[in-house]
Amino acid sequence: MLRTTLLVAGKDLRQRLRDRSALVAIVPEPMRLAGHLFPQAWAMDAFIALIARNTGLGGIVRELAVLALFAAVLLSLAIWRLRRTLVG
Repeated sequence: MLRTTLLVAGKDLRQRLRDRSALVAIVPEPMRLAGHLFPQAWAMDAFIALIARNTGLGGIVRELAVLALFAAVLLSLAIWRLRRTLVG
């Protein structure tokens, strides 16, 4: 398998993501739970799993499902709000 090395400021991207994982591990549990109220945390978890831990799509099914749920809820809210604005 051909591995493409991405350098970010002289450091391998995989190592940077592992460093980020270590930082998340020292964050208190309530803060970690609060962070997962936002889709960015789920997307970062999936990205780290794919790049740093070398998992496939099967390893990020839960994160993808949560992101799809965020998208469905926010799209429904946007449609509802747009209808209220247009109809009056």
